[in-house]
Amino acid sequence: MRALLQKTIQKIDNIFTHKFPLFLSLLVAIVLLSTLVFNYLGFFEPIESRLIDLRFETRSKLQHKAPAVFGTPRVASSDLVMVNITDECLDSFGKWPWSRQIFGRLVESLENAGASVVAFDISFYDTDEKDPRGDDRLVQSLKRANKVVLASELVRSLRLVPRDGVLELPGMNDEQSGTMVIEEKQAHYEFMTKGVHSGYVNIHVTDGMIREFPILKKVNGRVHRSLALESFHHFVGEGVINVGSEQNVRIGDYQIPVWNRLNKAELISRFFQHSIDTSLFDNFVYLNYLGSSNEGHFPSFSVSRVLGKKEDLRIFKDKIVLIGFNAHSLDKKLTPYGIMPGVEVQATVIENLLSHSFLKRVENLPLSIFLLICSLCLLYLNMRFDLRSSFLLNLVFSALLILISSLLFCRNQLILDLTPPLFLTWVQFGFSKLAILSQSLRWRMIHLEQLNTISRELFTILDSDRLGESIFEMMQEYTSCTKGVILTIDQVNEQIEYSNYGTMEDDFMVSISRKEFRDEVFGIWQDKPFLTLLGDLEGRVKSPVPNTGDSQVLLLPLIHKAKPYGIIFLFKDNFEEEMESLDQSFWVTMCQIIVAALENARLYKLATVDGLTGLFVRQFFDVQIHKEFYRATRYGEKVGYMMSDIDHFKNFNDTYGHEMGDRVLRLVADEIKKSVRSVDIAARYGGEELCVILPNTDKEGSLNIAERVRQNIESLKIPHEGKEIRITCSVGVSSIPENNPVDVKEFLKQADLALYEAKDNGRNQVVYYERKQGRSE
Repeated sequence: MRALLQKTIQKIDNIFTHKFPLFLSLLVAIVLLSTLVFNYLGFFEPIESRLIDLRFETRSKLQHKAPAVFGTPRVASSDLVMVNITDECLDSFGKWPWSRQIFGRLVESLENAGASVVAFDISFYDTDEKDPRGDDRLVQSLKRANKVVLASELVRSLRLVPRDGVLELPGMNDEQSGTMVIEEKQAHYEFMTKGVHSGYVNIHVTDGMIREFPILKKVNGRVHRSLALESFHHFVGEGVINVGSEQNVRIGDYQIPVWNRLNKAELISRFFQHSIDTSLFDNFVYLNYLGSSNEGHFPSFSVSRVLGKKEDLRIFKDKIVLIGFNAHSLDKKLTPYGIMPGVEVQATVIENLLSHSFLKRVENLPLSIFLLICSLCLLYLNMRFDLRSSFLLNLVFSALLILISSLLFCRNQLILDLTPPLFLTWVQFGFSKLAILSQSLRWRMIHLEQLNTISRELFTILDSDRLGESIFEMMQEYTSCTKGVILTIDQVNEQIEYSNYGTMEDDFMVSISRKEFRDEVFGIWQDKPFLTLLGDLEGRVKSPVPNTGDSQVLLLPLIHKAKPYGIIFLFKDNFEEEMESLDQSFWVTMCQIIVAALENARLYKLATVDGLTGLFVRQFFDVQIHKEFYRATRYGEKVGYMMSDIDHFKNFNDTYGHEMGDRVLRLVADEIKKSVRSVDIAARYGGEELCVILPNTDKEGSLNIAERVRQNIESLKIPHEGKEIRITCSVGVSSIPENNPVDVKEFLKQADLALYEAKDNGRNQVVYYERKQGRSE
């Protein structure tokens, strides 16, 4: 189980680091899917409702300040007039309820004025037993009137069903005792005379606010129209309104934008909702309010002034006349523009029908496509830019969303949901940046581990040649380069050295060796070292950029104590992928480690290698001979030691001069290095005496190596002033365990004695020390 868990973690870590675009895309997809689910479940609706209200509040301000951008304020249709029961009317006719004679007189006055439709946002569900003559007057007025629409109400009621002949009373679960039905509660039948119609005045309230309105309801194939739609229907005549379903209502060519509440499932609220509390309506229209009541968008007259003939009744000719309350304490509704009389809400519905101006809300599918586009744009922004820039761009993106939403609302009567895209914007920003930061931290940890491994590996290599090979192998591992050059600059005399890996063109080597070119390149790196392609230097340096044919060349800066130390040139067909993925800080740090390793190897060479011969110095030799001696004597292993001396070297110097002597000394040292193995330790013991420690080598092996050295030196032909000079050397050899010296001093002395014997015997020969009985020679 633990192994499976670790394997799973490794896979996740691999995806997180090496397949981060896939990981981030998956994360963004989860955020997008979560946004779509939250939107469908209706989690955003409380906030979105307030944002819709805010758009109403700001629309008039925007349209007045910038009509060219946001359009001009809408004007109410001239086909609608309101007659209100005001506080003045209550003072004139007394407290509510009034005698029905007043409404009879009002209907007669409007009929005489030529009103097209008279609609009452007042219920007449029963008769007035105190004043039957008032009811009679209203009935007669309604009969004579052309088109009158009275208020009704859709109600849900329980129709009891007998079981086994027994009628049970409703219990806790209403639906088990009968069938829930929807019926229309109309005005009293005495008022529903010929030519009188009804329309329900039910409204839909969300969080106490009226934004949506149910204009019709189909029950068992029968269409129940709202008071507003019924009034509009009789105003425009038959055949104008076409009802296919509750969601498919047309006025001529105009498709009424009906909103189905199932677009936002609101599962949580439905879970805690009892069936009896379920809304009667699933389909609504979004009301496009003109403004607050105080702005007087609809022509409005009081009942008292109409009946008192204080108004020109011709204003009602061929109009829809809507009668309702506008008194201080009667029938008030809460709307996005504040408190508004219920009759004005009905007037807004009729006005929207007349002007075809209902608000349309974007459906889930188009909104989902829009969110997908937003998600992709945000993914690019958040990956492309750093934290501060991304934050500002997301802020600008949010402002653009708000601006676009306002423009669509003001000019196109379109509600574009703001909460889902804003939620998506900032949640995606937060998660994306958190993921990018986590990936960056993880990469830093990985890079620290890699840099630690690199430093341990490079700092253990003290041989310059081996170090150069390791550096290039490392570069091949990280960049898959095919060849390269490590160019270093001597910090004292500014001489350059090359380490080539692969075949290089002579022109290229000549170009990079020019001091002017190097100085200009290091000038670019002066403020901040970074990796760059050779081709990108075109136009940035005055010196000719070396021609590399079809290959790209990547330059790595080697800086030591703010001074140029060298350049690594790497060759490959194309470095574009590497340049996009390379972490500059990681590579600059790696270059610093490489510089430190090269400098460490250089200092080690200065401390351990003789500058003239290239062999190890005496101090290093002393340490190594003690180490090999104790290893061989303690663990019973083998080690050989040979001491060589150039024959007649003093006379050679006197004859040809010390400069020629130094040259010969270098040549002899080179031959010794060629003749011995890589594990052998060749050193300059002093003057012309050169010695070699031969680990894991017995007497026979030591003699073979010594003889090979002697022969190679003897075969040297040194040209000098048209002649060839030849030299020879004498070699003394000793070994363990054959000679079994008691200490290092005796071991060295044994080879030294053998060397003297070789010289005494005529030189140019190899002599092995043979221990004699009772004494050492």
